[in-house]
Amino acid sequence: MKSKQRLKDLERRRIRAARLLQRGMAQAEVARRMEVSRQSVSRWAETLASEGFEALRGPGRTGRRPSLNVQQRQQLAVDLLQGALAHAGPRADGLFLPEARRQGPRAQRAGDRALEAVSLAGAKKNCARDGRVIVFIDESGFSERPTVARTWAQRGRTPIIQYHFKWHQLAAIAGLTFWNFYFRLFPGTINSERVIEFLKALRAQIKQPLLVIWDRSQTHRSRLVKHFLESLNGALQLEFLPGYAPELNPVEAIWAHVKPHEMANFLAENFVHLNQFARNRLKSMQRRPRLIAAFWKQAELSL
Repeated sequence: MKSKQRLKDLERRRIRAARLLQRGMAQAEVARRMEVSRQSVSRWAETLASEGFEALRGPGRTGRRPSLNVQQRQQLAVDLLQGALAHAGPRADGLFLPEARRQGPRAQRAGDRALEAVSLAGAKKNCARDGRVIVFIDESGFSERPTVARTWAQRGRTPIIQYHFKWHQLAAIAGLTFWNFYFRLFPGTINSERVIEFLKALRAQIKQPLLVIWDRSQTHRSRLVKHFLESLNGALQLEFLPGYAPELNPVEAIWAHVKPHEMANFLAENFVHLNQFARNRLKSMQRRPRLIAAFWKQAELSL
């Protein structure tokens, strides 16, 4: 039977996926980021739409009753703190292992995330020493399909936004520093060539060595991107975010703001209109320092 910690991890994954869906992210993209099947994301989306967030929260399971009493569990906690080498032997490997698993040391995902935050904090110090600029990068997309939000209307008359069933996709990539953010828009999707184009534009604008922090998507780890980075002789270095934690990237806050606020209920006449409007709203956001500061505050990352 699954442990309580495992069930909590699954619950957190469902909630994070639901938040991404509410921000307007496509189900396929959510599935890629959360490393789950599209069927799972589709099922979560239906639950979210019909029953809300609370339906995605599930109670933990108690499992079988522990085989150790209170005093034995307290001693086990002390033994675990001392480490495995202090208790090497068949008893430590056999009898205590099932009980130790129920005590919680297998909560690896939370531990990995904490270590990653420490690593990024250390990266900030190294960047200050080396004169590097930290840039968080993330991709998203806009669609001719509007982001529907609450608006004003006469009592008893629900406002209706009509749009065509078929729509085009506008891909977006953005990089956030401590004082500004940069973006580019592309028709279709983001591929390795467009990632490299964006990195070149960043280097031309910032004109300092960079530390890029992003997720482990296939595009970011492609052979083409790797060869490009090698050609720079260390002028651009990488750090990768931990899996299942998109909220650690403050660029997520850009997408979370622009779609339901800057572009709420916007109905594009065509793809060109969508491109122009999205570009204008993002440029407007670039000129608002308080908004950029808010993006950093919303990220669950202390640098």
